[in-house]
Amino acid sequence: LYQNENNMFKLRLVSSFMTMIVCFVI
Repeated sequence: LYQNENNMFKLRLVSSFMTMIVCFVI
């Protein structure tokens, strides 16, 4: 359960980071 939660957190973090990069580039 905790592993899944941590995985979801990483995914969300990476997603927001990529979005920030894309917004910065464009």
